[in-house]
Amino acid sequence: MRPFGSLLSLLMLAGLAACASAGDASMKNLTASEVDSAIHDGVTTGDEVQRRFGAPSEISQENGATIWSYAYTSGREDNLSLAQEAVGLSFIGTRSNAESKSLDVTLRNNIVQSHRFAVKHINGGSGVRQ
Repeated sequence: MRPFGSLLSLLMLAGLAACASAGDASMKNLTASEVDSAIHDGVTTGDEVQRRFGAPSEISQENGATIWSYAYTSGREDNLSLAQEAVGLSFIGTRSNAESKSLDVTLRNNIVQSHRFAVKHINGGSGVRQ
């Protein structure tokens, strides 16, 4: 029974290592409709945006406006890639799936002028599994 428990623990650790995320965790489950219900161009203030989404990960200036950027990316290798790695066949190649979310809010005088929310799905691979 002990070898099975060790193998199960090893596979669980490999699964955790295969998942990765970076950025603002408040955006993890965010949808376009939630953004649009929270931000109203010409009405919503920067303070309200920060209360809902926290501090931006990046701040830039453009044509007298301030742009706040929020980003979140999560990725995962597929189960076949994990199995290949567990049995020493990772040289065959891997497949991975990632999702990237970004929110850009343009402010003038602390009022939202415009906002843009985007979700991108990115699939990639290596070796013969490209």
